[in-house]
Amino acid sequence: MGYGIAVQDSDPVTEARAETAPTPRLRTRTRASRSSGVWLGLGFALIASLAQGVALLVPWGELPGLGAEVGLALAGFGLLQFLIVLALTTFLRTFGQPRLRLLRTQVGVLATMLLVAVVARGLLVAFEPSPLWLPVALAPLWTAVNFDRRAGFVVAVSMALVLASLVGFDSVVLCVLLARGMSATLTFLGRRSASGVLLAGVRAGGTAGLVLVAVYALGGRPLTELLDASRLATAPLLATVGGGLLEGVLAVLLRPAAVRLLGYVSRERLLQLTDLEQPLLQRLAQEAPGTFEHSRAMANLAEQAASAIGADALLTRVGAYYHDLGKTIGSNHFVENLAPGEPSPHDRLSPEQSARRIVRHVVEGTRILREGGIPEPVVEFAYTHHGTQTIEYFLNKHRQQVAATGAPELPEETFRYPGMKPQTKETAILMLVDSIEAASRTIDPPDRLRFRQMVHQVVQTKLEQGQLDECNLSLAELRIIQARMVETLAHMHHHRVKYPWQAERAEQFGVPASAVSRAGPGECTELPAATAAVVPIGRGARQ
Repeated sequence: MGYGIAVQDSDPVTEARAETAPTPRLRTRTRASRSSGVWLGLGFALIASLAQGVALLVPWGELPGLGAEVGLALAGFGLLQFLIVLALTTFLRTFGQPRLRLLRTQVGVLATMLLVAVVARGLLVAFEPSPLWLPVALAPLWTAVNFDRRAGFVVAVSMALVLASLVGFDSVVLCVLLARGMSATLTFLGRRSASGVLLAGVRAGGTAGLVLVAVYALGGRPLTELLDASRLATAPLLATVGGGLLEGVLAVLLRPAAVRLLGYVSRERLLQLTDLEQPLLQRLAQEAPGTFEHSRAMANLAEQAASAIGADALLTRVGAYYHDLGKTIGSNHFVENLAPGEPSPHDRLSPEQSARRIVRHVVEGTRILREGGIPEPVVEFAYTHHGTQTIEYFLNKHRQQVAATGAPELPEETFRYPGMKPQTKETAILMLVDSIEAASRTIDPPDRLRFRQMVHQVVQTKLEQGQLDECNLSLAELRIIQARMVETLAHMHHHRVKYPWQAERAEQFGVPASAVSRAGPGECTELPAATAAVVPIGRGARQ
């Protein structure tokens, strides 16, 4: 798969090349812009107008040249689609969560809307059902499930306008589609389960049914028309309520395809990636064993923190597993992969050379993951877990050398990571956990107060550096994350109860007697978990 070759100290040629080679360019996700919104609007309008034009001409059995009236109608239709999409992309770019400001995400949202509109137009031509059956809430529900309800609400309004324009903006149809689309997102309670999506569709159908009754009553139309037994298939009330149920069912059935279209990764794929037998994880375990253990410890912490605030815990765990895969290249340049007493390669490198070696793991990790077919939401953890921070140690070391020798000072960018700031709650959690897990190893003796101070200091530093500005984490969520990580660290480093018979066995396995406090009858004492771990459980031992 073109993973590259690890840099080894024993190869002077490779060392020299690594020192002089420029850091590869890191390709991150592209943010949407005003110009991209214009181009997306033009593309959406063109395809929608083409579908509408074909639908208008098919009933006559031929495709004649467009007349003046039809041409004018299509021009107006296309202009309307362009304005709807332009307004939607402007909202997403300005007020949407960070992931919705990415060009790839906006393309996915518009693609789902366009597919629904084209299929709906085809069904109207082929089967002539009531337009109240149109699945207006599909794209909004998928948006609400994968992003947030506020974005889903705006997509619902846009989708209702698009579908209503297919049937000439009938006032009743527009009211029903607006009511069903908006209520589907408003009554979606944030549960990502199939039942939560299905119930949102049912609630949307019921709400739209009430709106339909109100519109008929307001317009003085007979309510008997709502459920005409002679034309049950096209009865307005049945189509309105049944359309909501249909939307819920279709949203569940088509969700895997929609997830891929929106740039997300399915739960099934994430579960596959958690298998430690995955080739990339096996490579990490073999070539950078210290990093592998660090990543596993991070996965537990990050999953707990993500679960505490309702973020995607499984995605966060997978991101923790794979985020440091770039350290398989030149693994001995990272302290966790050095054997006890092994000299560090950085001892003979200049600060800028050391910084270049360190930042390369972000770029190379991103490349390896993409070449290995890892989904982009997981790859994103690789190039955001350091954000745009500087490598403070080597930057300060360089400045000390400059002060001592008078050599020219290099720009700060030389010591800066080439990634991007976290764009999601999940990637922000991993950034915090990466620092917290490493710092927790220096807390001795481990206790809750020291962990609390350390966690607070790490979070405060990231805030002051602006690394959490684009991830959509609230202060309330940060407090929850800090509390959960303190609890998790305290339990990870807890003390274990030591009984007298265990103390005797500990001495047999090389634990000094001075480290073991013997307890009297009916008493027990506590030893650090690391000490207790060497004591085997004997036969008949109570656990």
